[in-house]
Amino acid sequence: MTRFVLSIATVFFFPLEGSAQISGSVALVEKGGVVRKVVEGALVYVDGVEATPARDLSARKVTISSRDKAFTPRVQAVTVGESVTFPNLDDIMHNVFSLSKGNRFDLGLYKSGAKKDFVFENPGLVRVYCNIHPHMSAFVQVLPNPYFTWVQPDGGFNIARVPPGQYTLKVWHEEAQTSQPVVVSEGGASGVLLKLDVSQYKKRSHLNKFGKPYKRKRGKY
Repeated sequence: MTRFVLSIATVFFFPLEGSAQISGSVALVEKGGVVRKVVEGALVYVDGVEATPARDLSARKVTISSRDKAFTPRVQAVTVGESVTFPNLDDIMHNVFSLSKGNRFDLGLYKSGAKKDFVFENPGLVRVYCNIHPHMSAFVQVLPNPYFTWVQPDGGFNIARVPPGQYTLKVWHEEAQTSQPVVVSEGGASGVLLKLDVSQYKKRSHLNKFGKPYKRKRGKY
């Protein structure tokens, strides 16, 4: 099973009169209807809410490190306009890039101890790779508002201070995604159940930053 290391973001809001919370659980359903016991790497977020954070989110430190030829954490979430730092903690070179529409970037080749930043200006899922090591991959969800949370290992989640209204609640996982309407009253919305069918998931290979297959190399790389 793929292991995820999550960085839980603390987001501060302006006080919202009558704001409530959305709580519930996420279930990853495998073949045969078996529910996965431990949920890793699932993100729940609210679509349709407009809110202004109480402080400049650019001050929040969000990182994805290159360590042991892997990205750590492998999944991150930011709001539009936030920056992510990509430090190289290996003793070898890395070249971090993405070809995702709206947030394309190429940090170039950089050595051990160096770090580079990128500001994500458009909402959407960003797939991040290393141009040297084809097995390295990460994901950045760029969201239009700060109403999101990581799902706990037991499947539970809670999104606080959501203003009452009718929205779409979405959940993303590398293996599946789904959404459903949610009505948030003054008392909030509780007992929300989101089921993800991960039974058809198949891991796919990707191309390098030039849109071509990776070349096999010898030696240390």
